[in-house]
Amino acid sequence: MDAKEAMLSAMKEWMLPELNSIREDYKNIKTTLDITNKRLDDMIAHLVDQGRRIDETRAELSSRIDETRAELKAEIQKNTERIDETNKRIDETNKRIDDTNNRIDDTRAELKAEIQKNTERIDYTNARIDNLAREVAEARGDLNKALSDKVVVQDLVERVGRLETRAA
Repeated sequence: MDAKEAMLSAMKEWMLPELNSIREDYKNIKTTLDITNKRLDDMIAHLVDQGRRIDETRAELSSRIDETRAELKAEIQKNTERIDETNKRIDETNKRIDDTNNRIDDTRAELKAEIQKNTERIDYTNARIDNLAREVAEARGDLNKALSDKVVVQDLVERVGRLETRAA
């Protein structure tokens, strides 16, 4: 078995350094893996702590949200009541405006009737004035004619008087 031992010896010489190198690499990988696992454990602990803090923050925020919601509901209720009161006042004001508008409409109708009566009286007075103006114009025309006739008659009287004076 010399050949067998020779072959084993050759394989040992050739494979043993390679196995030692693999063992050394394995130790390095194991060390790196241990360090990585330690870092992962630290990170997990950190993440668990952050998760706890996030949960606490969520609980605090939920509480604050609930408080804020309650405050807002109370304010909304107050505002709703104020709006309702304002709407009532607006309704009352609108009723007063409607009443005032009705009174204005009634007054307008009364004034319209009075204006119509006054317009009729003015029209009647204007017609009378127009008739009087016509009568005055006619009287003026007659007066002017009479005055003109008087001047002519007086002129004739004067001429006759002069003729009589000459003839006498």
